[in-house]
This record gives sequence, C-alpha cells and structure tokens, in this order.
Amino acid sequence: MSRRSLCNIFPDLPEDAREAAAKWLEAHRAEIPIYVASALALSLKLPELLIASSNKRQSLVRQLRKALGIIPSSERQRKSGRVLDGIPEDPKKARLSIKERLLAAQARSKELIAWYRKLARMHDRRIKKFEGQIMDLENMELPPEEEALLKEEDDRFNERLELGQRCDLECAKSQEKLMPGAGNMVRTEEIDCMVDRESLPPDAVVKQQFFEERERISFSFTVSRLDIGVEKIAIETKGATKLVTASVEDIGPPKSKITWEFLANMSILVTQYAMPLNRFAGMTSSSAKEFSAGEMSRYFRYVGERLAPIYLQLGQDLKNCEFLMGDDTPSRVIEVTKAFNQAKEMPGMAMPWDSFATPEKAKRFLNESEPTLSAQIASQLGFESERKDGKGAKSRLNTTVLIGRSNLYDPKSQIIFYRSHLGGLGNILDQILAGRNIDNRDLVIQSDLSTTNLISDPQLRARLNITHAGCASHARRPFAIYKDHDPYLCEWILHSFTGLALYEQCLDNTGRNKDNTLMVRKTDELKTWEEIKEAATILKAKWSRETDLGDAARYILRNFDALTYYLNDHRVSPHNNFSERMLRMERLIENNSLFRKTLEGRCTLDITRSILQTAIAAQVDLPLYLNWVLRMPDEVIKLSPSEFTPLAFARLNSQLD
Repeated sequence: MSRRSLCNIFPDLPEDAREAAAKWLEAHRAEIPIYVASALALSLKLPELLIASSNKRQSLVRQLRKALGIIPSSERQRKSGRVLDGIPEDPKKARLSIKERLLAAQARSKELIAWYRKLARMHDRRIKKFEGQIMDLENMELPPEEEALLKEEDDRFNERLELGQRCDLECAKSQEKLMPGAGNMVRTEEIDCMVDRESLPPDAVVKQQFFEERERISFSFTVSRLDIGVEKIAIETKGATKLVTASVEDIGPPKSKITWEFLANMSILVTQYAMPLNRFAGMTSSSAKEFSAGEMSRYFRYVGERLAPIYLQLGQDLKNCEFLMGDDTPSRVIEVTKAFNQAKEMPGMAMPWDSFATPEKAKRFLNESEPTLSAQIASQLGFESERKDGKGAKSRLNTTVLIGRSNLYDPKSQIIFYRSHLGGLGNILDQILAGRNIDNRDLVIQSDLSTTNLISDPQLRARLNITHAGCASHARRPFAIYKDHDPYLCEWILHSFTGLALYEQCLDNTGRNKDNTLMVRKTDELKTWEEIKEAATILKAKWSRETDLGDAARYILRNFDALTYYLNDHRVSPHNNFSERMLRMERLIENNSLFRKTLEGRCTLDITRSILQTAIAAQVDLPLYLNWVLRMPDEVIKLSPSEFTPLAFARLNSQLD
C-alpha cells in the first residue's frame, strides 16, 4: 500500500482534530460498545500511515491487517497445533551431556517463564487500556516500576519451585510412547576394526596402539527354520507296549509350524505398528514355508484368546483406581456398518451382536454356544449401550481408552485399556466401576467433559463422590483455530495457555513433587487462569453463542471449576493429551489393517493393544513378556490372571535381578 494511494483514500486530518477525537474516545470508551470503540480507535490510527517511515508503515499495515482479520488463506491455521509449538528449541541441546542438558533445561524454563510474564503484562495493558488500537508488542516497553515488579515475581516463583523434595513418584507423568521401538531388545556386540598392517609403508614402526570408541546401529529381519529332532521311544508297561513322543510345546503352540517367538513378534508388529496381516505373511514367507493372511489371522486370534483373561483382569484392576482418564474416537468395522445399512432396508432384523449386546445376553450365549472372544469380553463389559434420551440403543462404534494406576505411587502400575463398542467412555465406566469397593467413594475422572464421558448409572453416581477434571487443550483449541476472527483477544488467551504449559514444563525440569506443584499451581497458574477467564468474559460480550469464539468463551466460563480442578490436585495433569495420544494409532489401523472388517478381529486387537501398551508402561521387554505368557498353560492363566499381568512380570523380574 503506497503513500499516494493512502492519500486518495483518507483525508489529511489536522493533528489537533485527531488528538481531540482520541481524547473523546478515551473519555467515552465505557459508554459505547466495545466493537464500536475498536473501530473508532483503528480509524484514528490510519492517518499515521501517511507520515510514517517505510519500515514503520509496513509494521502498521501488518498490524492493521491483523486487527481487521485480513489474513491470507495460506497463513490461516487449520489445526490448533501444540501449545509450545512457537517456542524454539535450545540450539546447543544436542551438544550437551545428559547432566548438562538437564541443567540447561532448568535454566531455559526459568528464562521462558520471565519472557511469558513480561509479554502477558503487555497483552494485559493493550487489552485493558488500549483496546482496539494498533500496537506492536515487540516495540512496546514497560515502565521501570512494572519491570521491577516482574523481577520480584520471578524471584518468588523460583522460591516456590524449590519447595519439597525432588521426583515424587506420585506426581510422575505418563511418558510412554505408542511405538517405543526396540529399546528393550537392543543387543550389544563388540567388534574390533584393526588397521591393515600390510598397507603400511615397509619401514613403518608401530609406536603406540589404542582404540577409539564408536557406535553404529544395525537392524536385520531373518526367518529361521528349526530342524527339530523329536525323540520317540517305545515302552512296555503292564504287558502293553506304547509309544511316547517328546513334547514340542516349549518351542511353539501344538499342531502348528511356528514358534512362540514368531507369535510374539507378529503381535508386536501387527498391533503396535499396524502392519497388515497380508504384508506380514509375505514378509515371513520363504522357501521353507509360505504363509497366507488367513493363516496369520488365525494365529493372531489364538494370541487374543490366550491373553483375554489378562485383558479382563486389567479391566478389573481399574475399578478401584483413585484417578482415571479417558477418551473416545470413532471407529469403523465393516461388519457393523453393513449391518446398520441393511437394518435401514429391513427394520427389526437381527444384528450380528444381538447375542452379546449386554453382559446378561453374553453370559447366556456363552452357556449355550461355542464361546467367541466378543462374547467373552461382553460378558463383563457389554457391547451395546442405550441412549440417554431413552430412544433405543446407540449406533455409533467408538474405540474408548481408559487409563489409571492400580497403585497410585507406582508409575509402572499404569493400565491402558482399549475397548471398541457401541457407546462412549461413560458406558465403559458404568460397567467397570460397578464392582468398585464400597468404601472407596472418591474418584476423579479427567476427560473433555462431553456428555458421553459422564457416568450415566444413577445408582453409581449416588454411591460415588465423582469429581470431573477438564482438559485445558480442549478449551484452548478453538482460539487457535479461529484466531483470525479476533486476533488480539485470541492472542491474549493463547499466550496465557502457553504460560500454563511453561509453568508445568518448569516443574518437570526442576523436579516435580507435591509441595512445589501445588504452590506453583495455586499461585502462578491460578493467576493465569483468572486472566483467561477475564478474556473469555470479554469475548462472551463481544461474540454470540452461535459463533465459534462465543461458544468457546462460554465453554471456559461454564466449566471453569472443572478446568481448574487440577490446580488443587497434584496427581492430575492440566490436560487429557495422554489419552488422545493413546488413540492416535486408530486412523493408521483403519487404513492398514484387516481389523476393520469383523468384530472378532477388532476385539482381538483391543486385547493385544491393551496388553502391549500396559507392558510398555510397566517397562518390560515386550517379546520376553509375551513369550513368558504364551508358554504358560492356558488353564493356569485362567485360574489366576492377576499373576500374569505386565506389572506382575515386572515385579517378578525385579525379584530375580
């Protein structure tokens, strides 16, 4: 935008006229609507473009475009992103040792907190005192008395960080990944690379010899054929001759040509890495044996049958947890979709899951017919849930994840439990918590506060003291996506959420415990939440409930107590991101695996995912654990499944070590 074009658009207002208009606006700001005041303030700022320098003019044009919401399509945000995406990493981090990296992270966290406090004060000054005016925060300076006040706040914050003793296990965060790689299966091999003596000059004399340590990572996938000599002996007893054959059950399942290691590795690749069964069959086929996808499917179902009692035990272990978190994501199974489409043309037709829709039906079905995995799991958890409005059963298939610690003080006791069903998180909670200890009344549930995540059983609600904790990420998301609708207020809110994340990061880097966590949260983070509430109140007055920002602002104000519950509970995270991360594989599974075709396959996948992800939380070697379980007699596992959970295996290994 050139200076000449601006002259053609805006009249040359006298300086005294602009000053008089600005004074009138400041005096009557409280009497006129906020959006009118913003428009007038912007109009008074525009003539400055006529007399500004080139750099200043470009800065003002950029701020004006931002204030008016004129954002190019290529620059508009389609996703909310992560709260700390805009914070660059320390460039020296990769060159530091582990100890130096920890110390640098602590120092950098404190620097970022100071940066956040200063910028937050600038946002506050702009919104409260200069609402609607074009202001570049990068060039804005605070008065010396406010700078001194910020320095005092930083000093008091550092004192709060030093409270208590470091690394309280009760406050330990969940850090396990969906696909942790082969970290527990690394085998170290020592190799010496010698200098070729023959390549040296004839008159060369070796004066000194030493070795430099280097490291390289190798990966290989091999198919091994075992030629097994099975001993057979003929014995005579009581005058009769009989043939005795050596057992091969220690090598692999009976009546099959594979080993326990084969089943364990297949389960890990298919479950954790969403490898399609036909692709795995092709990868393992050789001149020794050619596999098919159908054959792999039968093997995978066999693993699910063996692990089913442990899966149900994990569900039982969740019932007495003091804190639970969870989430849902839509799931697709062709068998379910096809049945619903046929039901539209033939109302009243029997659904494939009618025999195990409820625990009562599933138990009757198991007594009358050959058991299926779907019926076994539904006998305790059900499958089809009723709508809250009483208009029949739900028709949306969801995969739910429910997470909790069976021992609050042991991070290894964390359970990640998957269940695909016609219902939501609240329905799974109804089934699992029905067997909760009657004396254990207090329960905290963290989710995104959707009505489908709430317990619907009135008797259960009356028996328990349930507290719902909200998710800060869910509250933040609309302001990031629709930031261009109201840039100034949204930036204020987004910067406040960045501050919350920085406070939590600083606690992690310093060493989290009950004392410093509660003190920082009740002091610093509470103040930040009050600023978010203030901004949401302004947005509520400015935007109607039918708009995206208006609805987001009302969500914060309506659920403020639930969103800020974590401030008074050191065990609870500010957000439910861990649950969402545990469901991130669902889209990859839909696109790459066969488990979207049948309910039996989906049920098998739920079982193996729950076992393996819980084993990752218990920090055990996945192939070693699966080999140990699969070698056990099936009747022994069914008799006492609690002795074969990942946590039991971890404790057994610690005793042996």
